[in-house]
This record gives sequence, C-alpha cells and structure tokens, in this order.
Amino acid sequence: MAKVQIIDRPRRWDEPFAAKRIPMEAVARIMALPVFASIDRREFPDDLQPGDIIANDCRVLTFNAGENIYAAGIYQTSLFVVLNGAVRMQVEAVQNAGAVEGASAESWIRRAFHKGQRGLKKLDWKRDVGVPSTDLLKQNDIFGEIEAFTRTRRQATAVAAERTAVLEIRWPGARELLHWSDAFRRRVEDLYQRHSVEIALRQSALFQGVEDDLLRGIAGQCFFERHGGFGWTHVFQRQKAEKPNGHQPLDHEPVIVEQGQYLEDLFLLRSGFARIINKSEQTEQTVGFLKAGETLGIAEIGESMRTGGPALASCGLRAVGYADIVRIPAHFVEDRVLLSLAQTSNGQFPHSDHLAYQGRAQLDFVLNNRLINGTRAMMVDTTRCVNCDDCVRACAATHDNIPRFNRQGFSHGKFTIANACMHCADPVCLVDCPTGAITRDGETGNVLIDEKTCIGCATCESACPYNNIRMIDAQNASGQLLVDKDGTHIRTAAKCDLCTGRSGGPACVRACPHNAISRVDLRELQTLAKWH
Repeated sequence: MAKVQIIDRPRRWDEPFAAKRIPMEAVARIMALPVFASIDRREFPDDLQPGDIIANDCRVLTFNAGENIYAAGIYQTSLFVVLNGAVRMQVEAVQNAGAVEGASAESWIRRAFHKGQRGLKKLDWKRDVGVPSTDLLKQNDIFGEIEAFTRTRRQATAVAAERTAVLEIRWPGARELLHWSDAFRRRVEDLYQRHSVEIALRQSALFQGVEDDLLRGIAGQCFFERHGGFGWTHVFQRQKAEKPNGHQPLDHEPVIVEQGQYLEDLFLLRSGFARIINKSEQTEQTVGFLKAGETLGIAEIGESMRTGGPALASCGLRAVGYADIVRIPAHFVEDRVLLSLAQTSNGQFPHSDHLAYQGRAQLDFVLNNRLINGTRAMMVDTTRCVNCDDCVRACAATHDNIPRFNRQGFSHGKFTIANACMHCADPVCLVDCPTGAITRDGETGNVLIDEKTCIGCATCESACPYNNIRMIDAQNASGQLLVDKDGTHIRTAAKCDLCTGRSGGPACVRACPHNAISRVDLRELQTLAKWH
C-alpha cells in the first residue's frame, strides 16, 4: 500500500485572500459604507454571511499618487471599491486604427447628433446626454466589473490619482455578493452595461479621434443587450444530455438579428461569440462568426447610403453561449462609414472576412461544439499520429506521472481536438470555483489550478463542457497520497497547464516524433482552413 499523509480536508475558508482575514471590526466599518449598506444580510444563508465574505475574500490595498492599481492588458477577475482617495481610469485606444480623412471627428459626430435629435439648437452635453463632470472615481465607486464578469483582459489602466485605498474583492467573494444580494447585483450590472458601451466605442477603430465628451454623448444614445447568459455552459450541457444524438444548437441560440431585418443600428459585439447565418427557404446555414470587437451592419449601412435604399440585414446573427451587444444608432455611423470605408473598384462595400470563408462544415463543427472558445486547443492530425503515446508519456513525466490530457476528443475530418484544456477565451470552469483556485495567468491568460487552494469539490470538472478537467488523488511533494482523518483520499482538480513554468513549451508537442500535434487558436480562420 502506498504511503499516505493524513491532513485536514481542505475547506472553503482555509485560504483568505489577504495574508490574514480582515478583522471583524474593520469588516463592520466596510459594511457600513454606502456601497455595501444596501446589502441585506437576510438574503444570505446563515453559513455564508456577507461579513464572512468580506473578511475572507477581500483585502485592503493602498497606493500613492501615480501608482497603477492594475494595468490594461493583464488578466484579473477581482472587483474593486474605492475606500478613500481617487482613481482615474485610462482606457487603451485601438492600436493601428486607420486615420480618418476628410471632416474632423468632432464635426461629423455633431452633424450626426443633430440628425438623430432634431430640434436641438445647441448641444449642452452635460445637460442633454448626461456627460459626467469628471473621470475620477471617488469613495464608494466600484470598478473592474467588466473583467470580473467576462474573465477577459483588463480594458483600462486604473491609476491612483492621489493617496488611495481600495478594497479588492476576489472573484469567489464577488460572485457570492452578486448572487445573494439583489441590490448589489443591480448596481454592479448597471455599471457593467454603462461602462461596456463606452469602452466598446473607445476601442472601436470606427470612433478613433472622437473627443471624450462627444464619445460619452454617443454612448448615452446607444443600447446594451445581452443574449444568452454567463452561465451558458450548464444550459449547453443540459441541452446536449436531453438530446444526445439529435442536439441542434441553432434551436437554442438566441436570435440577435433576423436576416432581412431593417437595420436602424450598427451591432457591435462587446463580448462573447455570435454565429452569422444565411437563411435559404427553411434552412439556416452557418456562414461565419463574430468575436469581441467585430460588427454587423457596416456593409448594409454603406450600401444604403450609396443607393438610397433601406439598410436590410444581409444575414442573421445568433448568440453562441452568450453575446453582449452594443447597438449604435445608424445616424452616428453614417458619415463615419463614408469617411473610413473606401469603396472597392466595383462600388461595393466590403463584408467581414468571415463571410468569405467557405468551410461551412468546419464552422459548424467548432460552433456547435462551442470549440470556438479554445485559444490553445490541442489539435491532432490523425494522418500523422501513429498512436505511439509519446505525447502521453511526456506529459506524465512532467506532471508527477499523471498525464493531464486524453488523446480522444472531438473529431472532424482528419483532425481531432483532444480532451486537453483549451485555455478558453471564456474559461467557464473558474466561474463557480468556491476558493478561486482556478485563475488566469496575468500575462498569458493560461488557465491554471492552484493545488494549495483547491478543495476537490469538482465544480470545475462539471462546468467544463469539453470534459477537459478530471479529479485525481492529491499527493504531497514527496509523492505520498493525501487522506483525511477518516482515511478518505483527498481529491484535486487536474488539467493541462501548457507546461507553464517549464522551458520549451508543452511537452506533448515537443515529444511527438511525427509533428502530429499543434496547439491552435480555434477563433482564427487560418486554423479552420487546415481542415480543407
């Protein structure tokens, strides 16, 4: 029998976010702040009170003027509250955005605003469209909610404008507060929607060069919509289980735009994925997809301006999992379309590159199985693979003799997407982790599991829609199995970590003698083109 080490079974509250739990007298002062005053303790279970969440899942950080609280581009899912001082948010503009020729950005926006709001003689942005008087966030203001919800890179740099203290709430604590407190959830959701619209416009090449006050004015006239939900993985898995042999994802994907619909707005995908479809008689065919930052409607609005006819959607759009959409009224983009989109030699406005892609079967394969989510998927060329298992042995050799993937998986044509963590664009496995044991590497975005804080609850295993996480018997550094005082094995979650921290990249790729394995981004059309 293998030697074992007896330990206390890991629990939810074992590893506080700070070095020590926040003292309860400090928790009381924090809970008395207006930002938390609306939280009703009666809405929470007796064993999960908001004070306990603040004590265990929060930490207080202080910064001098000019210091970064966090930088744009890093992966982080914490929510922040300003305790005192002030924070300035600096949104990164789109890189390499094309310069706009012709009239100035300000002039075309002002003309567009007059088109949409006839009767306004002179614009008072603060009065008419609610432009805030300052960019500064003050005491009780919340920030960081966009990335907390979407699990994406920080969209802005948060800088202390003066000596500042903030409360950082790690995701498990933020999730519990949002789940149990209706008032807190409504407040954060409202912030998320308003900030999403403004940041989406700032990061769009279409709106580069527009002054801040004008951009806020446009944002105030845009519409935010969510199609689907952040918890899409559980819905998707349930639908597949109900019809294992006849699951038709299109039957369940929310409609965003109907083909032939009159387009009063430009549709900008803020986060998530959307399927572009073409309807022929009673059949809907996949012809492309949109990912964050891409739009539907530019070509149609351009053609309408050229011909004088109505702008009708040339294709339909459905949410894949979930899609957050910013709808920008057409009168704000009409002049911009003329300025920023040059007509081609045949006088037609260009469509998305996705619409020119002809691999319909490949598109259906990655979208129907939600593999579009994968940024580091393990693709195996079965015409090269000889089943030698060198890749499996190499993985085991670098992970305590326990391989972190299965060569079986989703197959299409000559390729198989193996059951190995894809390090998803939307890593739904980390959403419900009770301790924050699953995180994204701040720089690379690789999805990693901290064995020290994993309590073996298997929540992540059940959340992954690709069967890429499994539970294994935990070991200590000496290879001894860990058991609790009753002799029951301690379990921990395990998956591919891309050999993070080891030189040379993933061992599986390096070990394959036939170059049959590659790690690929399934959101890129170049990857899908390999299936031809």
